[in-house]
This record gives sequence, structure tokens and C-alpha cells, in this order.
Amino acid sequence: LIDVREKNELLQGHIPTARNVPLSQFAQAFVAEDDDFEQAFGFPKPDHDSTVVVYCQAGIRSAKAAAFLDQLGYHDVQNYQGSWADYSDKTAGGKKA
Repeated sequence: LIDVREKNELLQGHIPTARNVPLSQFAQAFVAEDDDFEQAFGFPKPDHDSTVVVYCQAGIRSAKAAAFLDQLGYHDVQNYQGSWADYSDKTAGGKKA
């Protein structure tokens, strides 16, 4: 589960277990070597066969991220279309950063 919002947006909260790779860094991150990705973001880069779910504030930026991963050959990419706005409404705010 990858949150593509920018770091300052995480102050609103995030979905528990989500990892952050801001859209502004997304393309560079996913073409980086695995070790460089992990050093920059604190978790291993997902394998191309892994299920990868992306989200943002409302689903627009995460749709771009999902399309990019699809172009890179990731096989199971999903965009949480309701994204943070939907999750926050359903859970009274999620987890604060």
C-alpha cells in the first residue's frame, strides 16, 4: 500500500501500513536500483509480481502512479480510487502522522 501524497499532506493522517513515495519522486524511485529505493524510502521496492495498491487524496495522482507502474511491467497494480478522502470519511480520520 503506497501513499503518493507529498510529505506535508501526511499530517492529515494516513492509512495504517501505508508507505509513502510522493508522486513528485515516484518515477525516479521506481526506476532506481532496489537498494537505492530501500535506502531512500525505508522499505523494499515491490517486486513486479507483487500486488501494489496506490492512493493519494482523491485518486487522481494515484491513477497516474498506477499507470506508471503498469508501464514498468508491474502485473497487479490497483488504484484506491476513493483514496485518503474515502478512507478518512469511513474511519474518522485514519492514523495521524
